[in-house]
Amino acid sequence: MKQAIIGLCLIFAVKAIALDLPDTVSGEKDFCALFAQEDFTPGTLFDYINGGAGVYLDAGAQECHVRSYGPAKDTNLELEVACYRMSTPIQAFGLFRDLYAGLETIGTIGTESVQRERQVVFWKDRWYVEIADKSSPPADDSTVLDFARAFSNTLRGTTTLPPRISWLPKKNLKSGSERYTEQNFLARSFLNGVVSGEYQSACTLFVMKTSDKPAARNVIEKIKNTFSAYEDTTGNTEISERIMVLLHGSAIIGVVGTCKKERKFEFAETCRDRLINYKQ
Repeated sequence: MKQAIIGLCLIFAVKAIALDLPDTVSGEKDFCALFAQEDFTPGTLFDYINGGAGVYLDAGAQECHVRSYGPAKDTNLELEVACYRMSTPIQAFGLFRDLYAGLETIGTIGTESVQRERQVVFWKDRWYVEIADKSSPPADDSTVLDFARAFSNTLRGTTTLPPRISWLPKKNLKSGSERYTEQNFLARSFLNGVVSGEYQSACTLFVMKTSDKPAARNVIEKIKNTFSAYEDTTGNTEISERIMVLLHGSAIIGVVGTCKKERKFEFAETCRDRLINYKQ
């Protein structure tokens, strides 16, 4: 009986995470679903995005739900929604920033959004959403934006930035440079789940949380071997001409760039102070 109850709870838990896209979306215009919803898993996502699914899977996509919408009285208008569920909000943030930040003007649909030719993309909480205009002739930009804003309101969750972004000191941080890399930061397979930001002093600060201090030490040893670093006499700090790394409990704080050694220490120590005060 206990096993049956546990199994039933797991079923409901999976259902609670999965998403049924709405039948109608109401903004300045009312949109209704034109086709049944299609659902894709990591194992079938390549059926939807031939050759391009790897970017989404590497970022942490767990599901993709696709459905097309249009006004009931306009048969030429079709807007296709591809809604990706990530494991965590910071993964949705990371995917969006990796693909679009720095290249576009960031809007405020969901948490952050961009509008491109015949497309609106946004993220909100753990959802990363692409809305493509499939209409013939193309829909007005205002219509696509109105639908995107209305659709974002159907998704539950917060519109705030992930708390881990607050690890990065604000002083001299370049606006919009904050990133989250799920895998292979600096093209290194051992640097995963990394928060980073670019600073005015020609350097990038990054933070990586590990499971415990020995795991963090293991990563630092790999950094030392990769970047030919050496251990400084000031303590748990490794330095090379390009990179400096500081160990704080199970966290690794690193600074990469051409700024002076003193500036690297300043950035790392300021970040360590923020981690000490971090409550989550």
